[in-house]
Amino acid sequence: MLFYQEEVPVAGKYPIQPKRFFSAGADVPVRALALLAVKKVFPDNHRIHDLPDAQFQSGGELTAYDQLHRMTKINWLLRQSRVETAAH
Repeated sequence: MLFYQEEVPVAGKYPIQPKRFFSAGADVPVRALALLAVKKVFPDNHRIHDLPDAQFQSGGELTAYDQLHRMTKINWLLRQSRVETAAH
């Protein structure tokens, strides 16, 4: 699951930058979305460790929307990393 939080800038500060968070499930704590955090949440899923490294150059691309698969890129890669849902 992905979550977004926007901070209102103080006068004279930079524009609003959304903070992105994720959770691996309803019973798992919410964490700041970063590639290393995703890898730590799924320590035994070596495909989710390798697939994003091959696809992305920066962490900001994790939440880009994939028009073809109709979901964020990180969600599609997570689906592909699981044996039972790969290639669907």
